Amino acid sequence: MKIKRVSVIIVIVGIALFYLTYGCPFRFFMGISCPGCGMTRSLNSLMTLDFHSAFYFHPMVYIMPVFAVLLFVFRKQNKKTAIVFSVMCLCLGILYAYRMFFNVAPDIVYFHPEEGILYQIVRSVFYVS
Repeated sequence: MKIKRVSVIIVIVGIALFYLTYGCPFRFFMGISCPGCGMTRSLNSLMTLDFHSAFYFHPMVYIMPVFAVLLFVFRKQNKKTAIVFSVMCLCLGILYAYRMFFNVAPDIVYFHPEEGILYQIVRSVFYVS
């Protein structure tokens, strides 16, 4: 029961940060895109049946529903759920690394840590002139 409460709180805080910052809180604080960056735009493109743009914004938009269904089907079986979740995270991590290091979608995947709030705070605290 505690895990569900914590999950709900994390989701609420994430949504609040999304709307209170300029979009992705991960990008706001770190200055780099999160692994799910582009997923909202991808889903919006799918709703307008623009499949090419949906794939461009985030290629896993077609795979995530499959993982969601598998997680729902295996929700009571811990080992299968762990395997499905691990494969999903691995796929997302590989795609994230590929998009980040090969600069596949430069207007979506963003790497400027010097623009992140945490970098600016650390720099202001430890900067010696």
